[in-house]
Amino acid sequence: MKVACQLCGDTTDCTRCTQCHVVFYCSDRHQREHLAEHQSLCALVQTAIRRLDKEERRLRREEGNDVFEEDVGHFWSIFETRDYMRAKNRLIMVMHEVGTPTALQIALEEGMDCLRLCRGDNVGMRHTVPAFMLRLGDVQDCYDFIKWWATCDREVAYNWGDLDLPYLDIKDADMTEPVKIFEGAPLEHLVALTFIKLHIALGLLDVIHAELASLALPFGLEGELKSFLPMNELISAPMTVQKLFQTMLSQAKEAFSMVHEHNAYFWKAVLDPEAMLQTQPTPFYCTGSPEEVRQMFQRYYQLWTDHPAAMAFVKKNLQEHAL
Repeated sequence: MKVACQLCGDTTDCTRCTQCHVVFYCSDRHQREHLAEHQSLCALVQTAIRRLDKEERRLRREEGNDVFEEDVGHFWSIFETRDYMRAKNRLIMVMHEVGTPTALQIALEEGMDCLRLCRGDNVGMRHTVPAFMLRLGDVQDCYDFIKWWATCDREVAYNWGDLDLPYLDIKDADMTEPVKIFEGAPLEHLVALTFIKLHIALGLLDVIHAELASLALPFGLEGELKSFLPMNELISAPMTVQKLFQTMLSQAKEAFSMVHEHNAYFWKAVLDPEAMLQTQPTPFYCTGSPEEVRQMFQRYYQLWTDHPAAMAFVKKNLQEHAL
């Protein structure tokens, strides 16, 4: 994602709003024209920032500065930290609502800090962070993140109180590996997994098209063309590009089915999002219910609606599931 004017979408010489610092404009005129629409969200950002700053100062005053050093990893177990964590969560949600690259980066950093402060993740930040990563294009980081949660043996062996244990330490995992390890993952992670697998498949399709185009290029230029492609780092894998594409597309379909089996309402809502967006989420829901989708939908549906090829994939596969 690139920084762009909030009014016209131009990415040239944009400057940020001097109040919220997370929305950008290409000119003073466009900022003035957008002021009425931007004011309420701008105020929400400022309020959320002030609230978090206030809660941090209160916490340091009442518990001492050491709380941010000695109690890292189990913040939520200390009752006095909870208003601070709630303020942090509120800022994250507001930044998501703003949706600019700068705002999403802040949301991601604050979300990861929540996980650093409270490994057990009592506020459920592990369900939110993948959406920010993917919106920002951090595909590998997102895969590493959801794989760690899928393989950490959350309910049985992992001791959340032992800060010497590895935590979110998976790096550069193989994004082409089978999806079986994600069986039983939460809905949000399955949706992210599907997007990642499809993202790789579409990138490989670009490589295939480029290879066909390179047949008409002068000798030597075809290598330069491939070096600019998004999936270039996977081309050295043992499979041919065509075979790897078929593998990734098959995995994307398998992940799609895992989402559909977990909750049959999600993909239908992606194709027709209005009803899901118009109803406020509830704090309580059952697995497989519309309410489960509603509480995560606003963070994840744009991954699909912003990409026509992804929407075509959803429509085709949902039709196949209806047969």
